[in-house]
Amino acid sequence: MDGSNAKGRPRTFMNDDVLDAMADHSETVLTLGEIAEEMDRSKGAVNPRLKELADNGKIERKKVGSRAVVYWISPESTLVDPIEA
Repeated sequence: MDGSNAKGRPRTFMNDDVLDAMADHSETVLTLGEIAEEMDRSKGAVNPRLKELADNGKIERKKVGSRAVVYWISPESTLVDPIEA
């Protein structure tokens, strides 16, 4: 991946930056607003990255109200392949 989106415009941050911000936060379950604040980005900028990460199984999401959604890092994305001795 070269850091560009489908339209060829460079991204100002990558999906890994979102994952890093989520991992660095003191809470494990976060709202879009909390993630955007942690990254010092707008909700509109962060939301497409969250959708992409959820579609790729890197994070999980759950609707918890009429409009509220929470996100957390998928346990499978934090697993490290064991090194064989």
